[in-house]
Amino acid sequence: MIQLLRTQRYTGVCVLLLALAASVLRGGRAAGRGDLKNGKPGWELIWSDEFEYFDPTKWEHQYEDGCSLGICKWGNKERSWYTDKPSNVRVADGQLTLEAREEAGESKAHLIQQCWDRCGASCAGEWNVPPEHVPACVQDCGRDRCPSLKYSSSRIRTFGKFSISPNKKRQPRDVVKIEARIKLDCGDGMWPAFWLLPEEGATKDCSGCGKYGIWPRSGEIDIMEMFGGKDNTNIHGTVHYGDVGQWVHRTFSSELKAAVSKDWHTYGIEWSMETIKFTLDGKQYGQAIKATALSPGWWSAGNANGPFDTNFHLLLNLAAGGSYTNNTPDDAISRTIAEGRNTMTVDWVRVWGSAR
Repeated sequence: MIQLLRTQRYTGVCVLLLALAASVLRGGRAAGRGDLKNGKPGWELIWSDEFEYFDPTKWEHQYEDGCSLGICKWGNKERSWYTDKPSNVRVADGQLTLEAREEAGESKAHLIQQCWDRCGASCAGEWNVPPEHVPACVQDCGRDRCPSLKYSSSRIRTFGKFSISPNKKRQPRDVVKIEARIKLDCGDGMWPAFWLLPEEGATKDCSGCGKYGIWPRSGEIDIMEMFGGKDNTNIHGTVHYGDVGQWVHRTFSSELKAAVSKDWHTYGIEWSMETIKFTLDGKQYGQAIKATALSPGWWSAGNANGPFDTNFHLLLNLAAGGSYTNNTPDDAISRTIAEGRNTMTVDWVRVWGSAR
């Protein structure tokens, strides 16, 4: 009987400790998540994802290396091949994780075969190559592209599912706040990003195209980028605009206390028809403005009021390598991945609207 009582007491204590631990975890998460019902004073929640599961009605995957869209290596020398594999993108415990990986053995062989298969599909399909020239086309497509593949990662977007702008002709709010709570564990060669591309006038087969034409005429807003290996003591917010051959960008930086920040931070913008304010943990660190007769600012060759007066969709991705990581060499990327500094974790993404 004494032993039974001891066992019951021990079991009860364990259950109590587990309940307390769960409560602390929920409390910590709730502290980061805030009150969605009441939101922020003066703001109304328009859209959110709290990542209880991966919701295909909110996000779609983008695949491969961009070559099928005419921008091989996504136009900036990225080294990663995007997939929807659980090893690269997953939701657990209410959080989304994007992970860059170095493939080896069968998984690497499978990655390379996917690349050759894509070359075959492109040559025989959308590229309209005459049948007798398809074999040569496949070799030209894959010779330099496929054998060197070894890094995989993930890129997701809300294209065709959700888009937003502060243009009151499109929605009844003239200021939009877009935020995400993100933890970056990213070393040299990692390039995490939370950003926006045009929705209006865009098509699935043209990344960056929009109402005012091809990139950068229709604009791009980078809410958060961290360039591992180049400038990874800073978080960058950037707007891209202008014309083909006259690419213009304004970049703003907010310095973190460590070269690699493993802490949770909230990255955001407040976007109106006249300004885009970049924020880190609710504090503004940069501002882009629309060009006027009295001051320089953003502009588009496609429209004097553009390009940030049309709807944009959201993207999250973690690239391995690329021009903005100073073209980090493979050995440094591989070392970063081996050390486990290769993830981007997202607690939530929220979009708020306010009428001034």
